[in-house]
Amino acid sequence: MKGSLIVMIAAGVSIAAPARWVIAQSAPSPQKPVRQSTFHIDGVDSPRTVEELWQRSMVVIEAAVIDERSANTTVLTIGGESAETVKTVYTFQIERVLKADDRTGLQATTIEVERHGGVVDRGAYLEERVEADFPKFKPQKRYLLFLRGRDVSDPYC
Repeated sequence: MKGSLIVMIAAGVSIAAPARWVIAQSAPSPQKPVRQSTFHIDGVDSPRTVEELWQRSMVVIEAAVIDERSANTTVLTIGGESAETVKTVYTFQIERVLKADDRTGLQATTIEVERHGGVVDRGAYLEERVEADFPKFKPQKRYLLFLRGRDVSDPYC
């Protein structure tokens, strides 16, 4: 194996709430300022042991990030109002499958993983939503991922 391997535990999530707005120091585009909000995910019951993490995971892989794209959607809140969810879908090149489910199988070469957070172009500025305590995946970096989805129609997270 070449390079370093970053261990990342990806688990299901529940509720996200924006915490604060700040102007980022470095903007991806020199024409548009970036407004950054940080949010925290509540309601995640974290595994206490590696064995428990293995049992909860549908897929365990060693993989490298090869692409990312925005996957923003509008959802209805409990009060009936619409709210935008900002997400990023990462495509990973699978290097080794340690545990597979029926969707992925042992011969899969790529897999998509969805995470809360990302960038939205608001016209006059870019809005970047960042999940506290969960760094963004970096292109070409290798990760050991413990993944699950709520059901077969959900993306892995």
